[in-house]
Amino acid sequence: MRLKTTWTILLLSYSYLLVFPLKVFSQNVTISGEIKNPLDSSMSFILLRHGLVGEREIIEAKLDKANKFTLKLVLDDLAYIHFYHSNESSVVLRNWLIEKGDSVTMYFDATKILETMSFKGVNAAKYNYYVEDARNWGSWGEKFMQNFGKPIEFQFKYIDSVEAGRINLLAKFEKITSPLFAKVRYADVKAEVNSYRFTPLLPENKPPISFYDLPNELKKFTRTMPLQSDTTAKSLYYVGYLDALSSFLYNDMKVMFKSSTMSLMDFQRSLYHPKVAENQFAYQIFDKLRTEGWNPTNQKLYDKYVEDYPNSPYIPFLKGRQIKAKVVAEGQKAFDLGVEALAKLESYKGKVIVLDFWASWCSSCIAEAKNVKKIKESLSTPDKVVFLSISLDDKESDWKKAIAKWGIVGHHIRLKNGFKDTVAKQYGVMGLPSYFIIDKEGKFADTNPPRPKYNEGKDFLKTIERVLLEPTH
Repeated sequence: MRLKTTWTILLLSYSYLLVFPLKVFSQNVTISGEIKNPLDSSMSFILLRHGLVGEREIIEAKLDKANKFTLKLVLDDLAYIHFYHSNESSVVLRNWLIEKGDSVTMYFDATKILETMSFKGVNAAKYNYYVEDARNWGSWGEKFMQNFGKPIEFQFKYIDSVEAGRINLLAKFEKITSPLFAKVRYADVKAEVNSYRFTPLLPENKPPISFYDLPNELKKFTRTMPLQSDTTAKSLYYVGYLDALSSFLYNDMKVMFKSSTMSLMDFQRSLYHPKVAENQFAYQIFDKLRTEGWNPTNQKLYDKYVEDYPNSPYIPFLKGRQIKAKVVAEGQKAFDLGVEALAKLESYKGKVIVLDFWASWCSSCIAEAKNVKKIKESLSTPDKVVFLSISLDDKESDWKKAIAKWGIVGHHIRLKNGFKDTVAKQYGVMGLPSYFIIDKEGKFADTNPPRPKYNEGKDFLKTIERVLLEPTH
């Protein structure tokens, strides 16, 4: 079952962050702002032109002396954008849809961002809708997880109430936003909310519940979802919802018919609208290249995708990931992290190296720091393992402050050019945090180890210990 894709889309640990060069044409989107009591010298954005497939653009808009900024973009189609200001703030505004022709100015007090944020300008109603949605429903997912373990009927009833509230709010703004936005956002809300219904059905939950065995009353949400179309295929959350639904249906089909020779992707191909399939299969192949590396099976998937969707905008991105997967692979020589002695892997020959790519503005990185520290302290032979913490911070001051404040362990290196840095590109770093384990001979031992937070760090620790025991050649 491929549920990783869905939870990645739902939680959006906003990990997979890359820089992609902007097209040089006349800008057709402008987002300006004025910040009162700023906590930093810039406003930051992450732009997703093709959902979770394709390169991510990290854009920093500097504040002037009046604490104002301006961001200008070129869009060919709808895109999603994240807003954040300072790693001191817990407010990150995620996955807002932006369109060609948007020209807005945002205002907020950085000491109370959501409470004071407002927008004026062309298509400002859409942005003000998002502000109100964030105020009312920004933490509903956390509240849902607090009720996790209660009867499924209780959990579904809570989801019903959230869905009704968010749809009603969208309806208030529907007539003053573009028809395309209203349709895609409707699909976003319905899909994001209803994807949570699959959480209690995960196989690790006890007792296990099959989607097929759910009473019809609890399955009725499937009949109220928007239909697949070229429009709903643009929705970031909608394809995630369909991935989860089809995964459960696929497993139920195998149980009902005892066995099945049809693969999950073939099963999904029979259900998906062409545009949904083009997007979702591209993400699946990318995810496999990222987590499994290059292998003949993934090569066949890529070749099949090119055959089925020869004009897909995702092909150049997938080709690049395919090439990278052949280089950053187990058994291949790992790359130095710079020119200084600290960054030369030869300096640590005979020891296992744990690479931790992070940044002070990455909340997931900071949250993982304590887990990495615990893993380091639990090693059986700590003198045989080296932790290298590689920061992608733009500012040296932010980097050093975060090391001290959060207790980031290991030897410290900063890539001054962030995601543009040659080292980041060599390692194919697509998100933060990113971890690699390098063996005693300087070769990749694991390019996608378990996250330190999983299983209280035991899985990550076990991986390091396994590499320690491997003989040198």
